[in-house]
Amino acid sequence: RLPALSDQAAHALTFGFDDETRPTNVAISLVRHIHREMGEGAILIFMSGWGPIDALCSKLRKLPEAASLKIYQLHGSMPMSQQRGIFEKPADPRVRKVVVSTNIAESSITIEDVVYVIDFGKRKEKTYDAATDTSCLLESWVSRASARQRC
Repeated sequence: RLPALSDQAAHALTFGFDDETRPTNVAISLVRHIHREMGEGAILIFMSGWGPIDALCSKLRKLPEAASLKIYQLHGSMPMSQQRGIFEKPADPRVRKVVVSTNIAESSITIEDVVYVIDFGKRKEKTYDAATDTSCLLESWVSRASARQRC
């Protein structure tokens, strides 16, 4: 639990962002707060899909404190060779690892040094539309069991 939020983090949680940008802005505020105010440990952020992951990572890499953040993306179509660093603790204790992931990190892998989890409770789910005979990915809420597994 976060004992107290910075003014910026509290603002991001309560005001001014539409539903599409809110998770990205809240995640950025929370990462900055955790990095400045909290103890050591990696941060795992669950986003609903590749687009939101890519957008968040791009913004995190532009932060003033980006040099002290090791930012990784994790999703199902990534080759194992690109995932290797996700499982390694940064050698420099001043560097904090941030892993931005789809629900693949929910049950199929364990990242040992994760201390902080930011979860917006959303995922992309493949659905079939019989009327158009097509399948697509729709954003939906995760189940209670999935939410527990993520922590």
